[in-house]
Amino acid sequence: MEAKFIEKLNESRVQFEFSKEAHKHIYVLKLDKRIEHDKKALKSRTFPNGLDYPELFDIPKGFVYVGVTGLSVEDRYKVHCSKGKKASKVAKLGFLSNSSSFEKCGKELTDNFGFYKVGWKENKPEKIESWVAWTLYKQGYWVWGSHFHLSSDFLGTKPFH
Repeated sequence: MEAKFIEKLNESRVQFEFSKEAHKHIYVLKLDKRIEHDKKALKSRTFPNGLDYPELFDIPKGFVYVGVTGLSVEDRYKVHCSKGKKASKVAKLGFLSNSSSFEKCGKELTDNFGFYKVGWKENKPEKIESWVAWTLYKQGYWVWGSHFHLSSDFLGTKPFH
């Protein structure tokens, strides 16, 4: 299933990348498995989050944070590691799998599932961010970070909401 997803993802990248617009990036960071038992962190989990997203697997494939940024992905990772005002809640709680190396925490996941240089008009980055998060959830990951699907019809119709 993952190989088929990556093939479709590569096709989508052609459609959305290298726009003449200012661009953003969608990135994926690996989270520490301790997050599975943290009540504060579980409340901010994106998929499932109390809407109509059931648990799909008894054992999670992994734990990830999906984000969108206008910074370089590496610079955004450093913001999360700083645990400052603009860091994500899960980063502030200390759940990045590695806070000293983007190579270990997010490079492979971002290269496999992320997008670089997405044009910013029409909420494209936010839609793609939620789509990537939803797809990772469908593959068995527990997902934090994306939020576009909470405030809008997520990609329009089922099976997306």
